This record gives sequence, structure tokens and C-alpha cells, in this order.
Amino acid sequence: MKTKNLNTYFKYVTSKSSNDLYVVEYGYEDFTKSKETLKPRIQRDFLIHYVIDGSGTLILDNKEYSIKKNQLFFIPSGHIMQYYPSTENPWKYFWIAFNGIKASHFCKQAKLTLENPVYTVADMKKNVALFQELLNLDEEQFAFDFYTLSIAYRLLGTLIEERYESLPNVSSNKEYYILQTIDYIEKNYENPFLRVEDIAKEIHVSHVYLCKIFQAIMGTTIIKFLINYRLQKASDLLINQPGPMKIIAQKVGFHDQMHFSKAFKEKFGIAPSYFKPIGKI
Repeated sequence: MKTKNLNTYFKYVTSKSSNDLYVVEYGYEDFTKSKETLKPRIQRDFLIHYVIDGSGTLILDNKEYSIKKNQLFFIPSGHIMQYYPSTENPWKYFWIAFNGIKASHFCKQAKLTLENPVYTVADMKKNVALFQELLNLDEEQFAFDFYTLSIAYRLLGTLIEERYESLPNVSSNKEYYILQTIDYIEKNYENPFLRVEDIAKEIHVSHVYLCKIFQAIMGTTIIKFLINYRLQKASDLLINQPGPMKIIAQKVGFHDQMHFSKAFKEKFGIAPSYFKPIGKI
């Protein structure tokens, strides 16, 4: 689905080629003529805006940030946000929304966090070129979702490369344990009795050590990652294979339907019974 006018260009990606990372939607907006202002809401996906001109304000979890030309601002999934252009010099920006099991990890690699959501981009022209390539894609072409995903990886890769020198070194052993943990979760998330101790035993590492390095590298606990993975899987089922909530909950590893519904609403801001793909952010 796409919409286009002189001030706005928007595309919603209806399919995805990977659960690790997938693009939800992307676009361009020029607020020098548009007067639309976003109301406060819970952000469902991960969202990055690249401001190419003008200025505006971001309010994220009640903290206010002033944004200007050549900066990007990041909004993580599950947080209350609002943003709007300045009246004197309204902004123009490209934006991309994405999600996936490893989306949080990629954002952390790029040093995009709730605590530090604003970054001054060193080479905005390179990012603009990628967005222009993205906006020129034909959604009717074969493997459209693969092309959007490849550009999303290049956008994140460009950002990670730009900030690489300030990223902490991570040993190959630590990375190996993290990947093994994620792999084990992907294969066993349906088990409602899955424990961190089981994962540590399977990959032959201390439970305490595994929790420590996972938190340091992924920016979240193993339990929270597991819950997020289950909820992401649940959202896929609700969209593609809808059914009774009790069955959906059981399929993704929740043995308590009420616990499932509460966790789902906390993540997505809506009860699972009302969940469906959304349009423009």
C-alpha cells in the first residue's frame, strides 16, 4: 500500500522475508506545507526519522528533545511518544519503521537507545540516497520485501559503521553464546516451561555468566527477550492465522491466557483480540 502527494510519500510493507528483521513501513514528509501533528501514543515498532531540513520536537516517555537538520531521532518499541515540527522552521524527514526478533540488538549496535534517542548524522547525503532508492522501489516487483529489507540493513549498517569506533569490543565467545541462546529460544519458545537454566545447560555455560553477557550485549534480559519473541510470534499468528486467544497463547508458550493478554497489551498497546496491521505511523 502506498500514498503519495507533494508533501508525503508513504509505503506499508505487507509481507516480510525474515523474522530477525523486517520493514513495516517507510516514507517522506514535508511539514512546511502540512499542518498534521501526531498525538501522544504508544509506539508499536522501532522507528527512525532522518531530519534533512528544519527542526522540531520529540517527546519520548515524557522527556523532551529538540531536533534539528542532519539529526536522526529514534523511538523504541513499546514507549509513549509524540513529535511535531517547529512553527518557525518546520522539518522535512525520511522515516522507516521496522521490527523483528533481533531489531533491538541491531539498534543497540547502532547505539540507538531510549536514553540516547538523538544523534547527529555525519553523512546525511548517504542516508538520503538510500531512502531515495527505497522510495523508488516498485511494490509490485518480485521480492519487494527482500529489497526493502536489504536497504534497511544498509541504513543500519551505515549508522553502525559511522559509530563503530565508540562501540565496545565484544569477544567472539560472547557473541557465540548470545547467538546460541537466540537460536535455542527460536527452536523452543513454544515450551511454556522453558527456563534460562535450560538454555545455559544446553550451551554449556554458567547461568549467571550467560545472563550477564546477554544483558550487556542485547540490552535486555533473556526472559524479556523470550517474552518479546513469543509476543512477536503471537502477532504473526493473529495476522496470518487468527484463532481463539487461548490457542494462540498456547502456541507461543503461554499457559495462562490472562498473562498472555496482559503482556501483549503492554507491548503493543492493544488487546490481542483487537490486534491487526496498522496503517501510517
